[in-house]
Amino acid sequence: MVRELKEDEYDYFMSTNFLKRTQFGKDELVKVFDIYNSIFNTREQVTTCGRCVRRIHESLSYVIKHSPFHRIN
Repeated sequence: MVRELKEDEYDYFMSTNFLKRTQFGKDELVKVFDIYNSIFNTREQVTTCGRCVRRIHESLSYVIKHSPFHRIN
């Protein structure tokens, strides 16, 4: 079951310009995977695999864009 994004998680993604980025540092990936696992109730391991990170990014981008906190400017 997928849960909604919390406001502090949304704020984190907006402060890091997550939606427009394609590269992330190791510390950022740890945080992103923690949030992803929490939202999607999974146990994905942190990885630098490009295809894996892209899949996580696309899933989180969808959740962010459909969050009640998302305001289109």
